[in-house]
Amino acid sequence: MGNPISVLHVIAGMNRGGAETLLMNIFRKVDKEKFKFSFLVHSGTEGHFDKEILELGGTIFRAENPKKNLKKYKEELRSILENKGIDVVHSHLYSFSGYILKVANDANVPVRIAHSHNIQDGYSKGIWRTLYRNYMRSLIKKNSTDFLACSKEACISLFGKSPEQNSRIKIIKNGIDISLLQLIDRENFRRDVISELELNEGSTMIGHVGSFTKQKNHKQILDIFQEYLEKDPNSYLILVGDGPLKGEIINKVSKENLTNNVIFLGIREDIPRLMAAFDLFLFPSLFEGLGIVLIEAQAAGTQCVVSDKVPTEADLNIDLLNFMSLDSTSKEWSERLFELKHKKSLDRNVIMNAINQEKYNIDFTVNELCKIYSQFIG
Repeated sequence: MGNPISVLHVIAGMNRGGAETLLMNIFRKVDKEKFKFSFLVHSGTEGHFDKEILELGGTIFRAENPKKNLKKYKEELRSILENKGIDVVHSHLYSFSGYILKVANDANVPVRIAHSHNIQDGYSKGIWRTLYRNYMRSLIKKNSTDFLACSKEACISLFGKSPEQNSRIKIIKNGIDISLLQLIDRENFRRDVISELELNEGSTMIGHVGSFTKQKNHKQILDIFQEYLEKDPNSYLILVGDGPLKGEIINKVSKENLTNNVIFLGIREDIPRLMAAFDLFLFPSLFEGLGIVLIEAQAAGTQCVVSDKVPTEADLNIDLLNFMSLDSTSKEWSERLFELKHKKSLDRNVIMNAINQEKYNIDFTVNELCKIYSQFIG
């Protein structure tokens, strides 16, 4: 057997997030005799997944943050591409992928992939940002061999076209490891988490998993929960994740006298267990490329109330994803949650079949990516 195909993933950092979780799901499953993964990150601090990456045989390259010194960043990227035998550059940096893939094209890397994981970059719509986006999109179009996205909306937002309009564009589903579904036991997981958090047996747990950023809309999460609490005083909001706005949300919890009913769990390794323990999952995001946590929540059999900014591709069509308009009041959101509280759980086989039918099984994802990685090599 020849040398494995060397794939360089370019991403800001390998902390727990949707794109990062997908990459780790792929890395755990990919044939490591055929594919060698490395990660170029823009952070000097250790990421949440760094240790596991190294344990799986991956390599982590750290480069100067391009926002601080673009020239130095380009030099470091070029050096990696020319000296580390990189066959594939897979960029996950939305608009900035244009710059990454131009450098990769100049370095004669044969496979150059732009991957859209969202429907916007979260920045303002000023003239300079618009010019930047347009320029980067032109670089993506000129320098990419493949265009990937997690949903049709994520395609159009970055590439301007959908898969039906361009055969080089592909939807790659954010697959999950369905072997973990065999281990899910909602009743026992719920009992364990109730005990861990020292809640009483009759408590209602409303969960949210996401980074503390503007996109995830934590302020509205608190407003909705405050309304819900009036209907169900023995309820608790469980917030999983970390991020720059966490301190602000902690202060709001204190100010609104919610401290006894809001629990911050930080970053956790046992997301499937928590998802199965939650009675309800709340997700009023301002925008989403897909929302892999929603696939995980449905896989756990948990009823979800989500914003209408979530792409419909996230719905497994098993009556677990309930869309609400962001224009609806927090009281209306809370009423929807309350309606779903006692809805009957689904049979595990129904969920498993839906994940396979919608191709959210990680094995499908890995198979599709490996075809793309191998197309011009060997």
